Amino acid sequence: MRYELTYKADMRDGLTKAFNFLSGKLESEKYYEKGVLQGVSKEYGSDGKLTKKTDYKDGKKNGKSIEYLYNGAKINIEYKEDVVIKKKIYDKNNDLFYDYGEEQKGKISDVKIKDGAKIAMLVSAYSGYGKDIDRGVFDTTFGVWNHLSIYSGLKDLKIPVYAVAEPNYCNVFEMKHILKGKGYDSGFIDGSKIENLKKFDVVVLYMVRNFRESVVNALEEYVKAGGGLVIIDVYGFRYFETKETERKYYKMIGFTNPEDKYARHENKGVRVLKEHEITRGLRVNEVYKNDISEGGYGENNLDGEILMEFDNSKEAALKVKNYEKGKIALINWGVDSYHPHYWSKEGQKFGESTGYDLMRRCIEWSGDYKKKYLGENNLANYGFIGKHFTAEKEYESAKKIYKEIIEKFGKDPASYDAYSEAVKLYLLSNELQNAEDCCMTFLKNKPDKTKNGFILKKLSEIYESRYGKVQADEKVKNIITQYGLDAEDVRQYEMVKSFITDWWIVGSLEKGPDIELKPEKEPFNLSAEYEGKKDKMKIKWNFVSLKNTDGYVGLESILDPVYDVTAYAYITVESDMEQEVKILMGVNDQIGLWLNNQQISKVTGMDYGQAKMDSKKKKVTLKKGENTIMLRIIDSGGAGWGFYFRITDKDGNPLKNIRVKKN
Repeated sequence: MRYELTYKADMRDGLTKAFNFLSGKLESEKYYEKGVLQGVSKEYGSDGKLTKKTDYKDGKKNGKSIEYLYNGAKINIEYKEDVVIKKKIYDKNNDLFYDYGEEQKGKISDVKIKDGAKIAMLVSAYSGYGKDIDRGVFDTTFGVWNHLSIYSGLKDLKIPVYAVAEPNYCNVFEMKHILKGKGYDSGFIDGSKIENLKKFDVVVLYMVRNFRESVVNALEEYVKAGGGLVIIDVYGFRYFETKETERKYYKMIGFTNPEDKYARHENKGVRVLKEHEITRGLRVNEVYKNDISEGGYGENNLDGEILMEFDNSKEAALKVKNYEKGKIALINWGVDSYHPHYWSKEGQKFGESTGYDLMRRCIEWSGDYKKKYLGENNLANYGFIGKHFTAEKEYESAKKIYKEIIEKFGKDPASYDAYSEAVKLYLLSNELQNAEDCCMTFLKNKPDKTKNGFILKKLSEIYESRYGKVQADEKVKNIITQYGLDAEDVRQYEMVKSFITDWWIVGSLEKGPDIELKPEKEPFNLSAEYEGKKDKMKIKWNFVSLKNTDGYVGLESILDPVYDVTAYAYITVESDMEQEVKILMGVNDQIGLWLNNQQISKVTGMDYGQAKMDSKKKKVTLKKGENTIMLRIIDSGGAGWGFYFRITDKDGNPLKNIRVKKN
């Protein structure tokens, strides 16, 4: 840094300019009076544009501060004696993104926490290279998507997930808007109060970079009292208010020497040192093995029980410890979809990865979920255990749990997932009668009228596999009469049947939506070969017919790899007449549409979270005869990759005069 400044009586006095030593460009302008900052201070970016200006009086921030972010947004802050009084963030269109002052008026803790199994995710102000605790994540895209990815994975555990944070973290309010904008429903709870943390079985710290003393104190008291703590990605860049806070935190999680918390290793995979509830059956052979990384625990720098370590090093990959009445699990390196090279196969989807499995196991262990909830009279807890057994491929145990759910809670509207999962498991083991009986029980119990059509669809598929299509249609009609189902149920059944789940599919290919790939450039050709993303292998179109999916075409179950990739889906639809129709789609994460070799909808936008039925609508005209339809479906991280697709008349009603050709 090179400075231009003036002194008076050995103190800075007047304008001080700072220039980048290499480029010579102006970086800041500050005005001093007798060595004390006064007036307006300005900062500039490498392009010479103003990035921040702040009012100072007597060396403290007093008045207004405006920060201009790289993405066109800006932050307006009003200070009094270095204390934030008001704070507003505006997006690139100068529309108000959120008002910090309004959010501070007691709205943060008015979240109703449900009974039963529940997890808290500690939201942190993520800033990898800065110590500005109040900066937040608004202009730090990497931090936002890491939180979204892990939050998506936690939701897949089918346990309610709540976000907790200290109230004066500005990023709490930013994350609230970002999460809701991406389809996640999350309230925020004050994480600095022990009475709030005690409401949860497990607190997850994921890539938490900044710690205030109040949060560390609450976490320590929470674990001592019997809480579970799962810490993921423990390496470097930790900022604490005081040294005492830092010592307390590292003592709790098990660093014997907090000053020596770095290591360097060549990642040749991981190996299990001890069999444990967490490590038993873990697919460590699927961990990506070509990465040199710096950071992490360091050799012999942990108390507790080291269960796994990285090969060719003595660096812990997984450690667990008891802390008075509580349990702590530490996973080294991030497990989410933005760290695919640590805990997964190359290109593997987060929800299918070793990292996701490891996170789930650590949460179950630290929260004592089997001990607490197996057999407890609570629908949410039963559902969690059922999902656990399914993930462990303990299908008989899973079927037993779902059967108990149906017996105990079968009239609860939230029980539909149990019926649906039970039917899937029965069909997996070819227990067609049990699958049929399960559907009949749903119609008898009437837990959720909005799902009757989906159950009828399942019955239709079961009957078709047993008796053929003609008899299947007749049997479904009889059931509609027998159970007194009304016109709305029939309409919904026809709607569910209208989802197209028979497709020619090719994948996985490279991702970028701005890349025009070969299937877009040439006519559909069954014998065509394309270069796949995995090992540049040649791939071809394959016909896929998915059943019992509620209309969802899950690409993650049929393609590999499933992370940051593209797939194409193709069908031919016959129409009895030229007609205006509506194409309804839902996707995770992006989708493009071609009709008769003409692109109708470009690959734009991003739908994170679960694909939502009919969330995308397009009016088109089908010609009489054959019409070709091609989709491009892109995965951009997080759990899930797939789509919904159906064609209706222009008013949204199912069509009977179109057919999908299956050859």
